[in-house]
Amino acid sequence: MWGTTVLVAVVLALLCAGIGSYISYQKGRSEAEGALFGFFLGPLGLLIAAMLPTIYAQPASYERFQENNADICPDCLSVVPKAAKKCRFCGSWIESVPAEESTQAQAEGVESEQDSHELPHGW
Repeated sequence: MWGTTVLVAVVLALLCAGIGSYISYQKGRSEAEGALFGFFLGPLGLLIAAMLPTIYAQPASYERFQENNADICPDCLSVVPKAAKKCRFCGSWIESVPAEESTQAQAEGVESEQDSHELPHGW
């Protein structure tokens, strides 16, 4: 009788630990944190893990760069002053390009670089 009760309690605790680990992983937190909440506190620990804030880094907005009198390099995507004509990180010439276009230029550059690394036909 006691063996069955203990077995059910351990299985329930492990199940809650697994679910808690998954919840924490989805929120960008430590999986062990959610597993410990779930294992020791059961369904209450799952609720606590679900209520914890997500800790993913928020991407910087282009408006912040405009307000700070800064621009984004279209080649290396580093932050440079608006008055700069040349990027100090990669050496490319800077034009006033909106962030969306610089991201597209970066993506097209990566695609063209991948194409240029192909071997010639005779190789």
